[in-house]
Amino acid sequence: MENWRKRLVKVLIYAGIGKQDYQDIIDDIREKNGELLIIGTSISVAFFGILYLVSYFSRALEANRVLYAVCFFALSAFLGLRRTVKGVKKKAALPGCYLVLILLYAFTISQSVLTQPEIPAAGFSVLLFITAFLVIDRPYRILFLQIVMTIVFCVTAHSCKQPEIAVIDTANAVSSLMLGIICSVYLLQTRLQGILYNRNTQRELDTDGLTKLMIKKAAERDIRRYIEATKEEGALIMIDLDNFKQVNDTKGHAYGDVILKLTGESISSAFRAGDIKGRFGGDEFIVFLPGVKSRKLIMERLDHFKELMEKGVMGEENQNGVHQSIGVAMYPEDAGTYEELFEKADKALYAAKKNGKNQYCFYTSVKIHNGN
Repeated sequence: MENWRKRLVKVLIYAGIGKQDYQDIIDDIREKNGELLIIGTSISVAFFGILYLVSYFSRALEANRVLYAVCFFALSAFLGLRRTVKGVKKKAALPGCYLVLILLYAFTISQSVLTQPEIPAAGFSVLLFITAFLVIDRPYRILFLQIVMTIVFCVTAHSCKQPEIAVIDTANAVSSLMLGIICSVYLLQTRLQGILYNRNTQRELDTDGLTKLMIKKAAERDIRRYIEATKEEGALIMIDLDNFKQVNDTKGHAYGDVILKLTGESISSAFRAGDIKGRFGGDEFIVFLPGVKSRKLIMERLDHFKELMEKGVMGEENQNGVHQSIGVAMYPEDAGTYEELFEKADKALYAAKKNGKNQYCFYTSVKIHNGN
């Protein structure tokens, strides 16, 4: 009994894929919901637009012309806002999907119950089935919406329709709700498992085999996405291992690989799980800190990184001068695009090397601030 309860909770909350797996793909889910929101809203706008135009030529649809117009203009305004407002957060996609769904349910109830009370409803049952196609979320939230809307539909039907027709609508709605719930849970499980599989596959392709950090292409892609999607602060950090080539040449490539591997481990430990951490090539590394504007916090992370490097890499090789020169550029304070930000961080890195290496430097539009 206990196992069944745990399994049910897992299915209703995380669609059967597990809490950690769900958290790992949360960004992918938000991106998918953004796509579904645009597609679903566009189709709905076209649907209501056609109904509105046809209502001028059909007496059967004429009575609902105002309803079609309201839905058409409301969804058009929402779609236009979604497409034109730059920097809309991915988190807003999910509430947007639910807003569109509620509007569709409100239209279906009005159409089926209030304007056509003399015939049994069919559109509401269809909407119960397609709900899970229009949003990706935790199953219990979608089921809650379906149950609440079914209750509203049944209550409205019994208030506005003849008793015999209302009973038919209620029976159809309840049976469709049960089938809709099964369909929703199955579809969500299938979708989330597909997203998880794609994420794991992409993660393998994006990961450098030696350092376990992101490869250059993947790191640049994620940084660009962040900059293009938001105006929130961030920091780009470029790290270069001083005199690594000398150690690599004198002690061999295998030994150099050990240093690179330990550097990757130090970067992974020193920075947050949500930070973008990548190997840029050879002995160069890059880290992007989303949502960070405090230089003090950045300096603390860099000091921690240097401490880890002292313990893990530099102790034995210190005589050969293996250190780190680090350049930091702030977004959007120092630059508004990835190319400009990279250029400013590179200049800060060059200043760190010029000033004696084994230090980090912050770039500003006026001067370079050094930190030891």
